[in-house]
Amino acid sequence: QRQELFNGWQVAGTLLFSFYTSLVHFFLPLGVFHYSTLDYQTFALTVETAVIFSVTAEIILQTGFWTKFNTASLFLSLALYFVSTLILHSPGLHAAAPTDYYFPGASLNAFGNPLLWLTALVTAGTAILPSLTARAITLVLNPSDTHRVHSSGLTTLPRGPLEMQSCFQRGDPQRRSSYAMSQGQGFGRLITSGVGLHNTAPPQDRRESDLDAPHKTDTSAPMTSQ
Repeated sequence: QRQELFNGWQVAGTLLFSFYTSLVHFFLPLGVFHYSTLDYQTFALTVETAVIFSVTAEIILQTGFWTKFNTASLFLSLALYFVSTLILHSPGLHAAAPTDYYFPGASLNAFGNPLLWLTALVTAGTAILPSLTARAITLVLNPSDTHRVHSSGLTTLPRGPLEMQSCFQRGDPQRRSSYAMSQGQGFGRLITSGVGLHNTAPPQDRRESDLDAPHKTDTSAPMTSQ
């Protein structure tokens, strides 16, 4: 409702960031391979690997809570990229369809070159630099509660271990779970019947004794006068 996730500033920032990453992913490897003897297929694999690394880094920055499922999916996506690239450049596919797969063994030669890995890592780091800087500035200007140290009342706190106590006691007849409430009577009957509510009225025998107390004082008054 407050348009915090989708507004004009978010769209403009996303477009500028995508334009910046596109320029970095293309021109930085191009400048590296311009004076080298490597071919265009190695250049293409370098750009692809740099894009995969930068996207993976952005996913790591965007993820706030890690579980075994998103960790497994992250490593599985990286493994599938390298496996699929090696399969597409395999000699078997080139022999089966030479017009479609005409770069046999290009990925093996490219992945064996250290220049590809260095260029891909530098390109990915340069691409995510604005996002990393923006997150660092946001964390410094607007720190969350988890990064704050509360110093008030530290001297009055006990040094020993603290024991957590619950207001509910086992065996209490007024304690009922939500399952028991749903399986038993409805909430309307329980509220009107007063079950589970604390009774603040005095007991019946006490009320009767309070009502009989004035009569006893009245009958005792003439006796004292005589």
